Amino acid sequence: MKTTCDDQRKVAESLRASTYSGEYLDKAVFKAIYGTMGELPYPIGSVLADLIDPTCHIVLKDSDSDYTDEPHYICSRCGKEGIDVYEREDYTLEGIISHSDYCSCCGARVVDFTIRME
Repeated sequence: MKTTCDDQRKVAESLRASTYSGEYLDKAVFKAIYGTMGELPYPIGSVLADLIDPTCHIVLKDSDSDYTDEPHYICSRCGKEGIDVYEREDYTLEGIISHSDYCSCCGARVVDFTIRME
């Protein structure tokens, strides 16, 4: 499960309402996350971290175009080509020289590279 900007806004609204009414912060956080996102497939601490600092990985995807056979890089979070990658000519993850710090599509912070998608 990936958190979205809408999730961030909804959780923030719920936290503001709960803490203004005098509720303890730990209970307010728990209620805000579960009330907004429902059942979670991983620990609430990980969800909270993703809401505060969403991260992603660069994924190398084979070309699906009829016009070129060059692979392209996509964001693991949103699946779009929002990460600028500067590379050598061999088009491998080892050939990446540098990359942008954030995905321009979803705003997630790029933390590392992942495996090649087929």
